[in-house]
Amino acid sequence: MKIVPFFSGRLGSHRLPRKLLLPLGKSNLWEIACMKYKEIGAYALCNEPELVEIAERVGCKVLLRDPQTSNVDGPLNFIYKDIDQLDATHYLWINPCLPFLKVSTIQKVMEVGEDYVESVRPFQNWLFKDENPVYPINMKTLSTKDIPKMTQGGHAFRLFKAKEFFTEGFMLREGFYQYELSKMEALDIDDLEDYEIAKKICN
Repeated sequence: MKIVPFFSGRLGSHRLPRKLLLPLGKSNLWEIACMKYKEIGAYALCNEPELVEIAERVGCKVLLRDPQTSNVDGPLNFIYKDIDQLDATHYLWINPCLPFLKVSTIQKVMEVGEDYVESVRPFQNWLFKDENPVYPINMKTLSTKDIPKMTQGGHAFRLFKAKEFFTEGFMLREGFYQYELSKMEALDIDDLEDYEIAKKICN
């Protein structure tokens, strides 16, 4: 198994414009990702000059992406088509928007030995569908301890087979291995509120 890690960046975020370059502590999300993941030989997949400059300045390997893939929604094997240049049996995509995700966690994921791995977060709380609880609620104690432990998608990283990704388009397969993250590592900056929380932690 030859795993090649990569993380991708673009500046066209709609919910939080240019979030990869917003100040965070003494740095920004993109520089934090480049500094951390260069340790494991990850490629920074990007094409905007600002992102390329940061990655090269800190010594991270850069894989230039086709500009047509930067700000589109579509098949993932098109959006990440440039990684086909890399010699790998498996790819490990890492989300650069999780500033507290540890390099040691990524290293452990690469040692799991599974073909498909997805990050998950623990979830143990009331859950409703059409206003009805999915699991019974103890109305006397209102405790969540009686609720079965569940997990939800973490979207922090994803390990997948290279060949099948390009021939069939699958980034995950049924029965994929779930790698559980702590709440702190799973903090994903999607919007302004997430960003403000992360800033308070970093300051």
